[in-house]
Amino acid sequence: MKNLFLLAIIALCMVGCSTFENQSFFENSKVKVDMEAGNFKVTRLGIQGTAELGMLFGMGRTGIALGSTDMLRKCMEQLHAQYPMIGKSAFLHNITVERVKIGLPGIYLKHSLTITADVVEFTEPYIDYKDRP
Repeated sequence: MKNLFLLAIIALCMVGCSTFENQSFFENSKVKVDMEAGNFKVTRLGIQGTAELGMLFGMGRTGIALGSTDMLRKCMEQLHAQYPMIGKSAFLHNITVERVKIGLPGIYLKHSLTITADVVEFTEPYIDYKDRP
């Protein structure tokens, strides 16, 4: 009985140590940019968006959500609110995604998502460098 209790405690402590969550949004929204032209400037460093979600009876991603589960949308809205890019030739660079889960698995988990990025803005129109040596 003592060994079973110890095994259960170790298993509860290690939940989340081996989880994998893909970043398909960022992997599928890549843009190829020629940075050799030098026609850009870094306009903002470290803008950040954060979202949190509580889960009752949660194990991993399952459970009863206590709020909106669209954490990525919330983070991106905060990023764009800090630097409005509509109508500008700009993009997010050095994107860092941090996911944290804390709590007691099976009872309550708090999911936290933080996205940090730098904003790069082009200062001149695109120049075709196809013919360069």
